[in-house]
Amino acid sequence: DAARGERRLALSRTIYIERDDFRLDDDADFYGLAPNKCVGLRYGPNVTCVRVDRDEASGDVRAVHVTVDPAKSVKTKGHLHWLDASAPRCEARLYEWLFHMRFPDTKSAASAAATASKKSAKQQQPAADDADADADADADA
Repeated sequence: DAARGERRLALSRTIYIERDDFRLDDDADFYGLAPNKCVGLRYGPNVTCVRVDRDEASGDVRAVHVTVDPAKSVKTKGHLHWLDASAPRCEARLYEWLFHMRFPDTKSAASAAATASKKSAKQQQPAADDADADADADADA
């Protein structure tokens, strides 16, 4: 829809997809990426998995190598959310329960601190879509 506008997306040799969007063993109900399977990248080209690099000790998947089909010559069942490796970083704050018990003793500051969860707040630096960076800059202006 031309009324909604358009923008360019960076597509380099390295992109990130969600871990749940890849499986080593494919089945008919899975719409994600698997060896020798073609899927679409949302608002991008189709990709086909041609090789998987795994950690020798743990067996964890470390990298998935794909070929790119910019012409989208194959109709795919699934389309994956993805992010280019050059995407800017942002700050994300993740919150969990403040106390690690249902009814903490909060009569004194010392007892409340003793029952507080050490994991109640975390900060991470995930990658963000370029459009999010542009929107943040517009909000600051």
